[in-house]
Amino acid sequence: MKKKLILTSIFSVFFSLVILLMVSVLLVDFSGKASAEKSLNNYLSIAETYYEPNSTLYTPEKTKELLAGKESDVRLTIISSDGSVKIDTLGEPTENHLDRPEIKNLGTIYYRHSATYNIQMIYLAGKDLSSDGTSFDYVRVALPVEKVEITTYSLLGYGFLGIAILTTLSGFLTAYLTKRSLKPLQEEVDNLNQIVGEEPKSKADVKELGESIAKAKSLLDSRYQALANEKRKYDTLLDEMEQGLVAIDSQGKIQLVNQAGAALFVGEKANLLGKPYSVLSTDQGLLSALSKAMKKNEASAFDLEKGGRIYLINVSPLGEDFASAVGQGACLLGLDVTEKRKLEEAKRDFFANASHELKSPLTAIIGYQELLQNGTITDEKNKAEALATTLDEARRMKEIIQEMLILSKLESGILREKKIIALKDVVLEALKENGGWIEKKKLHLETSLQEVNLSMAKEDANNLIGNLVENACKYNKDGGTISLELTPRYFRIKDTGIGIAEKDQSRIYERFSRVDPARSKALGGTGLGLSIVKHIAFDYGFKIALESVLGFGSTFTIYFSPDKK
Repeated sequence: MKKKLILTSIFSVFFSLVILLMVSVLLVDFSGKASAEKSLNNYLSIAETYYEPNSTLYTPEKTKELLAGKESDVRLTIISSDGSVKIDTLGEPTENHLDRPEIKNLGTIYYRHSATYNIQMIYLAGKDLSSDGTSFDYVRVALPVEKVEITTYSLLGYGFLGIAILTTLSGFLTAYLTKRSLKPLQEEVDNLNQIVGEEPKSKADVKELGESIAKAKSLLDSRYQALANEKRKYDTLLDEMEQGLVAIDSQGKIQLVNQAGAALFVGEKANLLGKPYSVLSTDQGLLSALSKAMKKNEASAFDLEKGGRIYLINVSPLGEDFASAVGQGACLLGLDVTEKRKLEEAKRDFFANASHELKSPLTAIIGYQELLQNGTITDEKNKAEALATTLDEARRMKEIIQEMLILSKLESGILREKKIIALKDVVLEALKENGGWIEKKKLHLETSLQEVNLSMAKEDANNLIGNLVENACKYNKDGGTISLELTPRYFRIKDTGIGIAEKDQSRIYERFSRVDPARSKALGGTGLGLSIVKHIAFDYGFKIALESVLGFGSTFTIYFSPDKK
């Protein structure tokens, strides 16, 4: 490519000079011929003025001496009216000259070959009358064309010599300047070759540069595409995070935010990027934590309540990529811990309530046993009552512990072995277990039980049905009615007991919740039965419905398919 460039430059200079020379030659040739033609007119005018036909003073010989000396290039010819040549400075021609074109057309210049002397000449002729006007002669002057064109030929020769010299010099100069100008190009080509992973080339030109640029562009395009793909993966991963992520640079501008972070601060990712971190929240605790992380390199963690939800906010300093001379960046991670906090609170309440519930029977047991041991109670009847009370409280404590263990097992997520359970048998077994209550309260049973088989753990089926049947028996009025209905769609149990006030219905599934605490304890209720029922129903995807009026009984319905009612 470099050779082509140099040759192109040399040929351009050469052809430019040749064209310039040709134009110059044409101009010089035209100018020389114009000058020669003007000289011929002058010579003819002098000859016609000086020469006079039939004169003894202005003879042809004297005219010849005047115009055509030994060193003169002018050819003078005097021709008589009959065409014979009286005198010719180049010799003594014998042929008749009346047929010469310049004689036939006097005053017209002709460029032609001389048949007499075999040379190319320029001719111009005129008529010269004698003094008496009775006769005339033709006067003709001529110049050799080679004398006229000698300047043109010289210019042409010297011109081509000059062209050769200038072209040669131009070639060397072009080669030098091209090599010099291509040195930076060589460096760029080498740099590009390093980028695309090729060996440096000793000689670089525009073609190699173009190829290297094309390869580099292709490589950069592929790398850009790879980076774009990686960025999309990176953004997707960030957006899939449960934690809200916000990265802030040392200038306090938001540089990165994921979908959860944008949702946490009720904004759009595009609207948050590049904005100061103060747009995130007006909470002074949050703003203060970010400021400390950026200026004092202090990390912090705290709960932030926003929109009815609770978020655990972790604020920590960021490293060098987000740092500057005046501070460093900060990273904010926010995780929705609402359910966790509620669960923690529920557990605290549970243990507090459990401690309280176990404390009462345990206190009664210890108290009565101490009285009996110390001999404070001596009457046999009172001793029997004390022992009965101690036994009842122990049983209640045992029941509380058993149901707490059931709840703990349900909440642990431990898999229970499932098998096909005949729910009708479970209902009948629950009625049998509560036969004492049914007999004691003289309850009337109404049953409509179909054969229904479900895949459940046996203990879950027993706890689900058993707790509902037990509550219907315990909290029913004497002589009341219990209606039980089992279909493939649902299990429904209706009692005519104390009922549940509307304001209490939303809390009956909470642990240790009792509609009538005093009566419930007297009946041996733990307040955990319906919590167990709700947990089992949730695990199996069942839906619980309650209809109850205070003083008129309650109806619980377990829908096996939540979409079917």
